[in-house]
Amino acid sequence: MPEADPTWTITFVLRPAPAAEEIGRQLLSGSYQVSAANKEAMVAGTTDMRAVVDFIQQHGLHLVSQNAASRTVKAAGTVAQLEAAFGVSLGSEGVDEPMHPKEELKLPAELAGHVIAVLGMDQRPIAKPRGAGFL
Repeated sequence: MPEADPTWTITFVLRPAPAAEEIGRQLLSGSYQVSAANKEAMVAGTTDMRAVVDFIQQHGLHLVSQNAASRTVKAAGTVAQLEAAFGVSLGSEGVDEPMHPKEELKLPAELAGHVIAVLGMDQRPIAKPRGAGFL
Protein backbone atom coordinates (compact mmCIF):
# COMPACT_ATOMS: atom_id res chain seq x y z
CA MET A 1 0.00 0.00 0.00
CA PRO A 2 1.45 3.44 -0.92
CA GLU A 3 2.42 5.72 1.92
CA ALA A 4 -0.05 8.54 2.63
CA ASP A 5 1.08 12.06 1.76
CA PRO A 6 2.35 13.42 5.11
CA THR A 7 0.97 16.63 6.55
CA TRP A 8 3.46 19.41 7.19
CA THR A 9 2.96 22.44 9.41
CA ILE A 10 4.45 25.68 8.19
CA THR A 11 4.71 29.06 9.90
CA PHE A 12 4.20 32.41 8.19
CA VAL A 13 6.07 35.24 9.94
CA LEU A 14 4.36 38.55 9.28
CA ARG A 15 6.09 41.88 8.86
CA PRO A 16 6.38 44.14 11.87
CA ALA A 17 4.18 47.19 11.99
CA PRO A 18 5.78 50.32 10.50
CA ALA A 19 6.06 51.83 14.01
CA ALA A 20 8.11 48.83 15.20
CA GLU A 21 11.34 50.24 13.76
CA GLU A 22 11.00 53.42 15.81
CA ILE A 23 10.14 51.40 18.90
CA GLY A 24 13.29 49.33 18.31
CA ARG A 25 15.35 52.54 18.21
CA GLN A 26 13.74 53.65 21.47
CA LEU A 27 14.52 50.31 23.11
CA LEU A 28 18.18 50.51 22.06
CA SER A 29 18.53 54.09 23.27
CA GLY A 30 16.77 53.44 26.58
CA SER A 31 14.02 55.95 25.86
CA TYR A 32 11.20 53.43 25.33
CA GLN A 33 8.03 54.11 27.32
CA VAL A 34 5.47 51.35 27.81
CA SER A 35 2.12 52.43 26.42
CA ALA A 36 -0.96 50.87 24.89
CA ALA A 37 -0.06 52.48 21.55
CA ASN A 38 3.44 50.99 21.59
CA LYS A 39 2.11 47.53 22.48
CA GLU A 40 -0.44 47.75 19.66
CA ALA A 41 2.26 48.85 17.20
CA MET A 42 4.22 45.63 17.75
CA VAL A 43 1.45 43.20 16.77
CA ALA A 44 0.66 42.09 13.24
CA GLY A 45 -1.87 44.20 11.39
CA THR A 46 -5.26 42.80 10.48
CA THR A 47 -4.58 43.37 6.77
CA ASP A 48 -1.49 41.18 6.93
CA MET A 49 -3.26 38.46 8.93
CA ARG A 50 -6.20 38.51 6.50
CA ALA A 51 -3.89 38.20 3.47
CA VAL A 52 -2.25 35.09 4.93
CA VAL A 53 -5.53 33.49 6.02
CA ASP A 54 -6.97 34.14 2.54
CA PHE A 55 -3.90 32.52 0.95
CA ILE A 56 -4.26 29.49 3.23
CA GLN A 57 -7.93 29.07 2.38
CA GLN A 58 -7.44 29.62 -1.37
CA HIS A 59 -4.86 26.82 -1.47
CA GLY A 60 -6.83 24.30 0.60
CA LEU A 61 -4.46 24.43 3.55
CA HIS A 62 -5.69 24.05 7.13
CA LEU A 63 -5.41 27.07 9.44
CA VAL A 64 -3.74 25.78 12.62
CA SER A 65 -3.31 29.01 14.58
CA GLN A 66 -2.80 32.74 14.31
CA ASN A 67 -1.16 35.00 16.84
CA ALA A 68 -1.02 38.75 16.22
CA ALA A 69 1.32 39.32 19.18
CA SER A 70 3.99 36.97 17.81
CA ARG A 71 3.13 37.95 14.21
CA THR A 72 2.74 34.30 13.18
CA VAL A 73 0.18 32.21 11.35
CA LYS A 74 0.52 28.42 11.25
CA ALA A 75 -0.98 26.26 8.53
CA ALA A 76 -0.90 22.58 7.69
CA GLY A 77 -1.11 20.79 4.38
CA THR A 78 0.13 17.86 2.40
CA VAL A 79 3.30 18.01 0.35
CA ALA A 80 1.17 18.24 -2.80
CA GLN A 81 -0.81 21.19 -1.40
CA LEU A 82 2.36 23.03 -0.37
CA GLU A 83 3.97 22.39 -3.75
CA ALA A 84 0.90 23.82 -5.51
CA ALA A 85 0.61 26.81 -3.17
CA PHE A 86 4.26 27.83 -3.47
CA GLY A 87 4.99 26.61 -7.00
CA VAL A 88 7.91 24.47 -5.85
CA SER A 89 8.85 20.78 -5.87
CA LEU A 90 9.65 19.18 -2.52
CA GLY A 91 11.90 16.16 -2.39
CA SER A 92 14.91 14.56 -0.77
CA GLU A 93 18.31 13.33 -1.86
CA GLY A 94 17.81 9.81 -0.53
CA VAL A 95 15.40 7.45 1.17
CA ASP A 96 16.06 8.57 4.75
CA GLU A 97 16.90 12.18 3.92
CA PRO A 98 14.65 15.07 5.03
CA MET A 99 12.51 16.74 2.39
CA HIS A 100 13.22 20.25 1.19
CA PRO A 101 12.47 22.55 -1.78
CA LYS A 102 14.29 21.38 -4.91
CA GLU A 103 14.53 24.92 -6.23
CA GLU A 104 14.59 28.39 -4.73
CA LEU A 105 11.50 29.06 -2.67
CA LYS A 106 9.83 32.32 -3.67
CA LEU A 107 7.13 34.12 -1.77
CA PRO A 108 3.88 34.17 -3.78
CA ALA A 109 2.98 37.65 -5.03
CA GLU A 110 -0.20 37.84 -2.93
CA LEU A 111 1.91 37.56 0.25
CA ALA A 112 4.54 40.14 -0.72
CA GLY A 113 4.54 43.05 1.69
CA HIS A 114 2.70 40.98 4.32
CA VAL A 115 5.09 38.12 5.11
CA ILE A 116 8.82 38.21 5.86
CA ALA A 117 9.41 34.44 6.16
CA VAL A 118 7.81 31.05 5.67
CA LEU A 119 9.30 28.43 7.99
CA GLY A 120 8.94 24.66 7.82
CA MET A 121 9.24 23.99 4.09
CA ASP A 122 12.78 22.69 4.52
CA GLN A 123 12.98 19.68 6.84
CA ARG A 124 16.79 19.48 6.83
CA PRO A 125 18.55 20.21 10.15
CA ILE A 126 20.01 23.69 10.43
CA ALA A 127 23.02 22.56 12.47
CA LYS A 128 24.79 19.27 13.07
CA PRO A 129 26.06 18.13 16.47
CA ARG A 130 29.84 18.33 16.68
CA GLY A 131 30.37 16.25 19.83
CA ALA A 132 31.69 19.20 21.79
CA GLY A 133 31.17 17.41 25.08
CA PHE A 134 27.88 19.03 26.05
CA LEU A 135 25.88 16.83 28.41
